[in-house]
Amino acid sequence: MNILYVNWNCLGAEDAYEALQELGHTLFISQLSDKSHVDTDFHYVEVLRSLIKKHNIELVFSFNYFPTISVACKDSGCQYMAWIYDNPAIKVYSPTVLNECNYIFSFDSAMVEELKTKGVPHVFYSPMAVNTKRLSALTLTPKQKQMYECDIAFVGSLYNEKHNFYDRLAEKSGSPYLIGYLDGLMEAQLKVYGYNFLSEAMADDIVDAIYQAMPFKLEEGSLASLADVYADYFLCRRMAYLERSQSLALLAQNHKVHCYTNNPDARIGNAINIGSVNYFMEMPLAFKGAKVNLNMTLRSIKNGIPLRAMDIMGSGGFLLSNYQADFLKHFEIGKEMVCYGSVEEMMEMAEFYVRNDEARAQIAQNGYKKVSEQYTYSAVLKNMLAHITCY
Repeated sequence: MNILYVNWNCLGAEDAYEALQELGHTLFISQLSDKSHVDTDFHYVEVLRSLIKKHNIELVFSFNYFPTISVACKDSGCQYMAWIYDNPAIKVYSPTVLNECNYIFSFDSAMVEELKTKGVPHVFYSPMAVNTKRLSALTLTPKQKQMYECDIAFVGSLYNEKHNFYDRLAEKSGSPYLIGYLDGLMEAQLKVYGYNFLSEAMADDIVDAIYQAMPFKLEEGSLASLADVYADYFLCRRMAYLERSQSLALLAQNHKVHCYTNNPDARIGNAINIGSVNYFMEMPLAFKGAKVNLNMTLRSIKNGIPLRAMDIMGSGGFLLSNYQADFLKHFEIGKEMVCYGSVEEMMEMAEFYVRNDEARAQIAQNGYKKVSEQYTYSAVLKNMLAHITCY
């Protein structure tokens, strides 16, 4: 099949491209326009139409969903396959998501069920994938062991950028009641794993108060609500900062903790902030060097398994994660990875597995075996393509 792969600065691009070729498809590449990241770029629609016609394209593929691509595919009689690995993902609630040409696969089963209830015709659940062949080829040199070896590692954003959405809201609203309400709501949500109630707990007057301070205009016909937007982009990111910084500081009281984050100046108790790492060449080494790799999922991801968690297991690392419902679809908890349901449980599990080398190594080995057998890019993409009419 002739596939047009629309590329952007996304994780997994090279792995997916290689897998589609291994499956016997002919690939052509187009670089997504900058404007299409924030809007529908009608000039780029014309570019895509031309490429689809020129190369007899049967399917256009991208990570995450872009209305621009859907419009071009609808106009060209071509199918569009979008693999969502972010949540929030506001573009997937564009009215164009209702186009019959779309085949949307999301890593978050909660997003799938929500889109189905909103009438999206072709939406499916698919976990993320790993390139275990690439990851297993990376090994730690003696010098790299000195750099990466630690008790506990966390790779990810702390969401503490200056003047973030929540801080701007607190500054602009001038309402102690609003901020007190939202702080209380987040405090309650932080104690609950496996269910996100933020959006439904935001009454209309609260949403209106946020809108008055920081208005956000939804696209006409959007399938999202303002409560969803404010919960996911304002509250969930604030909670990620609180949860990640507090948890890492607690763990670092008794363990050597490495934090790999895009803010090199962040201070997290006694944790060692290494700064950012390259996804392809450095991040897998960080996973291999840590005894315990911690995954703390952004709360806007309701059920899904973050790509970070799959990469940890695909690198042969030991995974300790907060509970996410979709883990139960794919992994045996306690045998292939480990989940916690509270901060106290996280602390206890981290302590236990840092000190128990044999148990930790066996679980890491089991996790690697599972993803290398069932969740490679070739295996997952083959399953996805089976749902598409032109395949």
